[in-house]
Amino acid sequence: MTTVTVTESNNTVTVTSPGPQGPVGGGVTGYHGSFYSTAIQNSTGADQVNTMSYNNTDTAAGVSIVDNTKITIASAGVYNIQFSAQFAKDDSGDDFVDIWLSKNNDNIAWSNSRVQLTGNSAQHIVAWNWFVTAAAADYFEIRWSSADTTMSIDAITGLTNPTRPDIPSVILTVSQVQ
Repeated sequence: MTTVTVTESNNTVTVTSPGPQGPVGGGVTGYHGSFYSTAIQNSTGADQVNTMSYNNTDTAAGVSIVDNTKITIASAGVYNIQFSAQFAKDDSGDDFVDIWLSKNNDNIAWSNSRVQLTGNSAQHIVAWNWFVTAAAADYFEIRWSSADTTMSIDAITGLTNPTRPDIPSVILTVSQVQ
């Protein structure tokens, strides 16, 4: 418990709060994770299932990455899984990529979306989120597929004129909301 007393012009107000929430404060929300990948993630073949991977952790409490792909939840609750990915392709024409979510290795119904990349050397940032209900030790994976074998999720490095940060192939954040 945190108690704050404020006195102003002979009026005193005392406010008591339950204290910080989350894993440190013992509340029910606050588990989170921020992850990203510095690797180029190539398609494994036409119409094959690919799984987004993460090789860096920015910050995490109660959420971890297992086997580079499994977004693993330590505590039951409702979570917001958000991502952005730098998709690219090297051939001409129009190509599609489907992106969906799985839970404990089972595809989640109605979680798929399709994005179109148009033209040679096309790049497109894809970003969205899902609210999911998780039990302790559940894991989620973000999967993708394309008929185009040149489809990839690109990390871009060495950016100059002006010098600026590198681009990760995928950024992932997970926040407990309930």
